[in-house]
Amino acid sequence: MCDLLAVRIQAGVLGPALEDQLRPDDLTLRHFPQSFEFSSLGGWLATRAGGHFATGPTHIDDMVESMHVVSPYGAGESR
Repeated sequence: MCDLLAVRIQAGVLGPALEDQLRPDDLTLRHFPQSFEFSSLGGWLATRAGGHFATGPTHIDDMVESMHVVSPYGAGESR
């Protein structure tokens, strides 16, 4: 049985840095799009990126619990 965990991640973090932050706790996002090295979590969410080398859920929005978004038009939250 797998326990599901939630972490808070800043949208601007690049893929490798995100995995580096999760690794000390033996965690991984398991989302590896082809642009992994050069793209950010926010970019993945904005484009509904698919993880071409992932197993299980392949789109980033399958792994998101909620988002807090700030735009020129104001802030919003999802749940």
